[in-house]
Amino acid sequence: MYSPNNTNDLSSKNIRLDINRIFSLDRIANSSTVEGGRSLALGLEFENRDLLNEVKYGFNIAQNFRDKKNDNLPHASKLNETRSDIIGNVVYSLNKNFKLDYGFAYDRDLHHSNSDGIGLTLTTNNFVTEFGYISERNDLAESEHVTSSSIYNFTDRTSLSFSTARNLNTDFTEYYNLIYNYKTDCLEANIAYKKKYYTDGDIVPDESLFFTLRFIPFVTFNAKDTQLQNY
Repeated sequence: MYSPNNTNDLSSKNIRLDINRIFSLDRIANSSTVEGGRSLALGLEFENRDLLNEVKYGFNIAQNFRDKKNDNLPHASKLNETRSDIIGNVVYSLNKNFKLDYGFAYDRDLHHSNSDGIGLTLTTNNFVTEFGYISERNDLAESEHVTSSSIYNFTDRTSLSFSTARNLNTDFTEYYNLIYNYKTDCLEANIAYKKKYYTDGDIVPDESLFFTLRFIPFVTFNAKDTQLQNY
């Protein structure tokens, strides 16, 4: 990747780099500036698939190299360094009902781990549950989170999903989301109830009710009521 243009100051942006974004042209997630300078991303991907082309197990690893530091790039992503963290993931599917994956970001010299994430997906008929755990430390701001989400597919067109996240550092629930979704080839409609909590005891939780109607691929209509209830 090469750009002769300078980069706007994005050094404080909380942008993380993972295996799905390291080869993206928009990996700094900013449309107002470009990733200036010269860099090279190298990686290795291995997958074993069954006769239905489903991944049974796989391994990905990559690292970004830059000819000189660019301190305007997000420091959390390590794209500002001449060598980024070594990032990757491992995926293992026992069968169609069980999937386990592990994502990591190790220090460029393999001295320590900066980020570790574990994901588990369980599928039973029309019910799918996902659990996630991620821990960041050392070169990154220390944090520890768990997430969970469940979706029940009533039919191939209708579903109900619920998701939540908890900050283990503060022992604090961050949000609850409940969404009913209806989708056909030309229409998608959903009703979403979302409740977001705050760590500041003087601020009440934010409750929102969304209604979204989308005509595929033409237009989207949104309606929102944010004053559902005050505590």
